[in-house]
Amino acid sequence: MKLGKRRAVFDPNALKMRDYVSATYTPPPYASNTYGITSWGMMLNGPEASMPKGVPADGLGDCTIAACAHAIQVWSKGAITPPDALILEKYEQWCGYVLGNANTDNGGEETTVLHDWFDQTFGGHVLRAYVTPQPQNFGHIMHSIAEFGGVYIGLQVPNSAITQNENGQIWDVVADDGGIAGGHAVYCPAYHFKDPTAKDATTITAITWGMQQKMTVAFWDKYCDESHTLLGAAWNPAGFNLSELEADITTVAG
Repeated sequence: MKLGKRRAVFDPNALKMRDYVSATYTPPPYASNTYGITSWGMMLNGPEASMPKGVPADGLGDCTIAACAHAIQVWSKGAITPPDALILEKYEQWCGYVLGNANTDNGGEETTVLHDWFDQTFGGHVLRAYVTPQPQNFGHIMHSIAEFGGVYIGLQVPNSAITQNENGQIWDVVADDGGIAGGHAVYCPAYHFKDPTAKDATTITAITWGMQQKMTVAFWDKYCDESHTLLGAAWNPAGFNLSELEADITTVAG
């Protein structure tokens, strides 16, 4: 499986979620926007049975693009899965990849990808706006998932998490994490407060490498280095000043 998120880039002009959240909104203890989807797709972020011509057999470090495609799957309730040709096109346009040149397979920056998505659309799929939750503010994360469909995040993935993924285990903090394997972008469409499948730990579910992968809040707190709440075309989140956000976003990303 491939990684590919570059370092988190601080944007002093980024819109902050705290400025738009209603003080009276309380997120539910559980939310899932996976809609029974079972075929998420690798989105070129690892080996696939059939690759577009010229793409390496083991895939590309295009996780920043793959995570956007997973968001579209969620927003369309599984009706739309962006094709690999579109994934490749956006990886080339927004991250600088040149097909056939391995030296250009260097991943992408989440903030750059979101800015470009807002300006250009993703194959016609519109990103209306995006804001930044407060770091490690789990109330913001729950709000993002419950009302916006999910949250687009970046992780510094430890080698222990790769082993846990291969073994079908929840991503959790361990005493020896084996060091950081690299940066990774994922889209998270579900959370569960006191998840009974995780010994009552609170979990967040990410979509990565074609599957659902749970992580504990402890893992999130230690390894998540950026998060972005995305507003899709048909979503009307509760507990949020949507009109003000849409007015402000044009000054930042337009």
